[in-house]
Amino acid sequence: RVALSVVLTFLFGLVFQGVGRTILETKDQNIFDQMWTGLSYAEVTALRKRKLEWHFNALVQVALVAMFSACQPVILTFPLERPVFLREYSSGTYSVLPYYLSKMVVEVPLVFVQSLMTLGLCYVVMSLNGNFWALLWTIVLLSVCSVSVALAISCAVRQPRETGAVGPLVFVPQMLFSGVFIPVSHMPVYLRWMQYFSFLQYAIKILGVVEFKHVPHKELVLDAQDILEDSVPVYVGFLVMMVLIFSITGIQMLRNKATHLF
Repeated sequence: RVALSVVLTFLFGLVFQGVGRTILETKDQNIFDQMWTGLSYAEVTALRKRKLEWHFNALVQVALVAMFSACQPVILTFPLERPVFLREYSSGTYSVLPYYLSKMVVEVPLVFVQSLMTLGLCYVVMSLNGNFWALLWTIVLLSVCSVSVALAISCAVRQPRETGAVGPLVFVPQMLFSGVFIPVSHMPVYLRWMQYFSFLQYAIKILGVVEFKHVPHKELVLDAQDILEDSVPVYVGFLVMMVLIFSITGIQMLRNKATHLF
């Protein structure tokens, strides 16, 4: 887990190195660039907008690293541990709820350490500007939600090898309906409802609000991504609710399998 987080974070950090530093450039800097580059004011402003987009894309990569670093170990190892639980459940050692809660109690500190390493490296290398602790807790909440989804998938599949097929069916739509590649408002109407099941989009929106809070012309990015600054409590509420929903789903799936077998 440590190697996965460090390697991926370091790679993305180098790609987006210093991307947050130029975002704080003022209007006077625009005029300075206009004088020395020979570009028009509109061209310099367009360049600033592109840099804002690169800055936002860096946040998206941080969220993706956090999501996959949290879910990948769980979705690969939990199905292999499940037979041990089923054997001990059949002997009456413990029930489903204590086992599931113990897994979450173990995973939460691990994802916190992973999130701390991920954001710590990115914050320095990418020169991010947002409040570190607000960004960290957003990453932690995203990681916990990702773990709960991975556990639900692992509880639902029949064989461990099936997680490799079911996992992408859940996590790929998280990226597609996050609104990053194309705004949800431009998607076909009959597909837009799927955005409400994308926990990734809620985390990215919170990260966007926190990171661009004091950045000039932040509305250029926030409006393009349909991010509402006043809706942060709503985004947090949706993430917490999805953690609970997927956890309850995982518990019920595991209980059904244990009851069916024994």
